[in-house]
Amino acid sequence: MAIRLAGDVDTFDPHRTRSTIGYQFALSLYDRLLSVDANGKVIPFLATRWQVTPNSITLNLRTDATCSDGTKVTPSVVAASLRRLGAPDTRAPYAARTFGTSGYQVTADDAAATVTVTLNRPFSDMLLGLAMPWASIVCPAGLQDVNALASKSFGSGPYVLARSVRASGYTLEARQGYAWGPRGAETVLPKSLHYRVVGNTTTAANLLLAGGVDIAGISGRDLDRVAANKALFRNEALSFGSDYLLFNQAEGRPGADRMVRTAMAMAIDREGYNKAAYAGQARAITNYITSKVDCFNRATADLVPRHDPNEARAMLQRAGWTAAADGRLLKDGKPIAVKVVGYTAQNAGPEFLFESLRKIGIAATLHMYEFGALTGVYFASGDWDVTPFPFGPPMPSPNTISPFAAGPVPPQGTNLAHIRNDEFNAAAEAGRNTTGPGRCVHWIEAQRALLKNVDIVPLVARVTIVFGKGVEFRMFSEGVVDPFSIRRKM
Repeated sequence: MAIRLAGDVDTFDPHRTRSTIGYQFALSLYDRLLSVDANGKVIPFLATRWQVTPNSITLNLRTDATCSDGTKVTPSVVAASLRRLGAPDTRAPYAARTFGTSGYQVTADDAAATVTVTLNRPFSDMLLGLAMPWASIVCPAGLQDVNALASKSFGSGPYVLARSVRASGYTLEARQGYAWGPRGAETVLPKSLHYRVVGNTTTAANLLLAGGVDIAGISGRDLDRVAANKALFRNEALSFGSDYLLFNQAEGRPGADRMVRTAMAMAIDREGYNKAAYAGQARAITNYITSKVDCFNRATADLVPRHDPNEARAMLQRAGWTAAADGRLLKDGKPIAVKVVGYTAQNAGPEFLFESLRKIGIAATLHMYEFGALTGVYFASGDWDVTPFPFGPPMPSPNTISPFAAGPVPPQGTNLAHIRNDEFNAAAEAGRNTTGPGRCVHWIEAQRALLKNVDIVPLVARVTIVFGKGVEFRMFSEGVVDPFSIRRKM
């Protein structure tokens, strides 16, 4: 079974991966305490049942699961993995999506086959968070050699990593006797999964139609010709998040100036970006989350800068920039120099942003990368100014933006844009610590805070379309295929 990857994986460590490609491998190589069904409902996995209070959860575990090296998955094994997920030395970027930020303790009772997680303060996303890929259970051998987690698998999941060629492809082999997936004894797996790194969408479309890959996400100008083949299985998923315009607000960067951010936002036509990046297949949106996510606020259109390139240029001139002979805007002889960065699967979207900014007098340059290299720019070098950030969380929660909009900046954290928004921080913290319907009051405030300060500018919500040739499947989340669902069509 050959499956296309749009880019390379950042790490095989399920606790430390930052990408949906990393989630794809986590789902294949590791188990979790819980899973979610096609409707987003939490269902059993390693845990057969559970009891929840506002600040704790006790889970009863099945007793037949084993690691790929034969070690039994006991409550003590699970507890050690959960402790490692939230340990400061792990630097797991999304641990807070499962445990919150107040601290937690994990206790194991091997005799009773239970694990209990107790939080210092209530956190309404914990149950859902334990079903997410980054909460995968790492077996003892992996915890003893954490450096090896980046390139090897140490899980109890349905597959083991058998072959690995960076930036090219990866082969996973099914484990014999594996029978404790979300559907238990009904688990039926392809004998092997071959993940092929194919960054170019046209190449991926050609491979799919010719039988070179069995499953591939297709977008942009290649979508129509692939969709015309009615023999292909087609699965669509609206993202939980949006592509949004993100500005580097680090000291000395143009995006540190709110007025400059506003002008750049006004230069961008969202429908034009949609056509350039996704051949018009995405949906215009005025929020960072979509209607598939609880606490979604529809009344945010008034907070998104309207498309008006002439006013954007005039705004900058009123602020002291003057037009040079070549049309660029200068202040003290210096242009507004910005680096626009994007990756190949975004097609012509980044180029559209680049051209739009140049038209209002900004000295923009365009830098395109493969996805793995772009994550290095985001989280390592930090040498960028504007990007159509592909926010595609696998978890339907408004809290998923928090690691990108608050907290430590790289390399200590994932706040790659250096956002400092006290109003967002306060509202988000209240939302995380409030259970029940009342939490949405705070999350609506948090959504509005980011938009009012032009920290992010929503562009479009992706509709990910993944095709199968002779195979059916469902998606765990946007673009992430559930390995337990893959079936050959009869």
